[in-house]
Amino acid sequence: MTAAPQQRFCVSADRVYRRRVSRPRKVGLTVGVTFAVAILVAAVALAGFKPAVTYPVGSYPADTVIADFSGDGNADRAVSNWGDDSVSILRGNGKGAFGPAHDYPAGLRPLGLLVGDYNSDGRADLAVANYRPAGVTILLRTASGFSSRQYPTGSGSAQLASGMLTADKRPDLAVSNGGAWTVSILRGQADGEFTKIDDLYASAFPAGLAVSDMDRDGNQDVVVLDEAYSYQSRIAVFLGRGDGTFRPPPPINTWAGGFATEIVVGPFDGDSIPDVAVTDPRADTVNVLLGKGDGRFRARKEFAAGDAPSDLALGDFNHDGSADIAVSNSHGPGQISVLPRRPGFDFGGPNPHPVGDQPVGLAVGNLNGDRLPDIATANWTGTTSVLQGN
Repeated sequence: MTAAPQQRFCVSADRVYRRRVSRPRKVGLTVGVTFAVAILVAAVALAGFKPAVTYPVGSYPADTVIADFSGDGNADRAVSNWGDDSVSILRGNGKGAFGPAHDYPAGLRPLGLLVGDYNSDGRADLAVANYRPAGVTILLRTASGFSSRQYPTGSGSAQLASGMLTADKRPDLAVSNGGAWTVSILRGQADGEFTKIDDLYASAFPAGLAVSDMDRDGNQDVVVLDEAYSYQSRIAVFLGRGDGTFRPPPPINTWAGGFATEIVVGPFDGDSIPDVAVTDPRADTVNVLLGKGDGRFRARKEFAAGDAPSDLALGDFNHDGSADIAVSNSHGPGQISVLPRRPGFDFGGPNPHPVGDQPVGLAVGNLNGDRLPDIATANWTGTTSVLQGN
């Protein structure tokens, strides 16, 4: 275990949600819709996507993922609902449309979601980060719904990442704990159980989280985006040894932006070295940092990303073989923005696409079987939107 820092502070729910809904507005939560009429957010499709369709879910949706939870071969949706301690499952029909939300208990104050087959039965399961009481809820898919297991981690659990962090080659979990300034490592077992084996100490409030082989040694590493007191966000890479233990990051971490909140790993300059992109909602940018291949990064390059970008994901939205960036714009009119990759180390846009009001969580996947990337959002005002790619 790495040495613990001397300072601690109690992270409030407001601090957790500034990472999802920066510059928040007062929002009425009454959603006067029924499932019989899904909301058409845009009357005319913008280039690349059909008009967004929005569906009601639970209270204060925070995150969303895409997987086949019903086992029928069609993509379904899961949405975490902070306000009523549930996860909504929306069953897809294989053509991009979804049935009414079915809610399942998901522990208190659910935030981040992650999909995996945690008990090796061929079904899609869910991992849920619970802010209060801090921990992870594992929802194992059954014939009639989900069975639930809970595991304590550290104070203020918010984000999840998964990878083969130990030698048994089963999916393990990394969990960010904002109140403890830690990232907990949970070893996965064949029956879907998890055991906490270590805490990695971040230098400040850990926000974004990713798992990838950043130094290309064959072992999975943990990438942590943290928020310092001075509103300067940093990236620290804990290099994995392949046995569930990690080398501490260098004393001088990489500056990622003024208030960066989410992180994704991807190939952004055409070489084989992993790079990262982060959202900075205060600067209205996505900041891209090219990897050096040893867990360190070159200086960031900033790209305009619309109003208060919150979450982000990758997809080839213009079908040129390169990874583009999609972000949820959590302030102003409900929209997501797409930053198309350009030749070299460059991104265009941002190209806006209307969705439901205050989108905070975002996922990319194939929702209608046409092999084109689609986008789904979790909207803080009690809905979830779907943008089908043209």
